[in-house]
Amino acid sequence: MASWPEIAYWLSLMVIAVTIVGVAVGRYPYLRMNRATIAMAGAAGLLLLGALTLQQAYASLDLDTLTLLFGMMVINVNLQRAGFFGVVGNWVVHFAHSPRQLLALIIISSGILSR
Repeated sequence: MASWPEIAYWLSLMVIAVTIVGVAVGRYPYLRMNRATIAMAGAAGLLLLGALTLQQAYASLDLDTLTLLFGMMVINVNLQRAGFFGVVGNWVVHFAHSPRQLLALIIISSGILSR
């Protein structure tokens, strides 16, 4: 019979594997989980199994990156609500007269907007 540390070790490996696969695929269709939810559930699972302490979890957070991502999400939502992406999409479609021009304009507009 296996001891609890050994069982917890293998369960932790399974949680990590399922989390990595879920993040790579992007979602779990029948669970309605997206990447963020999958990552959060994986972290919670590791905490529950004792593979990671709460202090180790806090220490692994990069607040600069989290602040940047939060700021980008706020900007993205406001641009979407203002209709900015619709305007850019309409402009690209209006000036594209062939599939190649459409592809070129999508690449150019994506490059400009990503700066």
